Amino acid sequence: MTADASPVTIHSQLPGWDQRSPVPAAMFNPALVAVTIATAANQYEETAGFPMPWPLAHLVTPLVLHRPTREALPRTKATSLTKWAGDNAVLIAGFPARANQMAPYVREGLRFGLREGTVELVDGDGLRSLAEPQIQPRKAAGDLPVVYRASGMIGRVFGRAGNAASIYSALGVQP
Repeated sequence: MTADASPVTIHSQLPGWDQRSPVPAAMFNPALVAVTIATAANQYEETAGFPMPWPLAHLVTPLVLHRPTREALPRTKATSLTKWAGDNAVLIAGFPARANQMAPYVREGLRFGLREGTVELVDGDGLRSLAEPQIQPRKAAGDLPVVYRASGMIGRVFGRAGNAASIYSALGVQP
């Protein structure tokens, strides 16, 4: 580095906690994001027999935290992802933008989950849930039980859908 060169500073794309609006701060808090990812990873591994590819974490949260999409998610793991995506083309049309906007929150949630032991990275590219389900869906308030169930369902659907590239393609996004 030359004397006049300045070091590169990497900034988070997210504002500091003191600058975040209360609703997005609550809705996209790292603990909630980590739990949605851990739940999906748990059900993915149970369905597929191997850990969930970590790039899929970037799809879970925008699917389950966006109410219209969450309400339209498949009700059973037998529903194919491609059929569901075709039947919900209007939701899928807006999904790439939502996934892109949520990427910083997902990264923050992944870092939190890895640091706190909610998930672990295995075999270089797989996510495994380390947490026993902490949320009792019938006892939790508000949308939390629905988000929790949706996270598990999307993990099961992804577990039957093929590789990560196929899942990204079905949802109209690029890694």
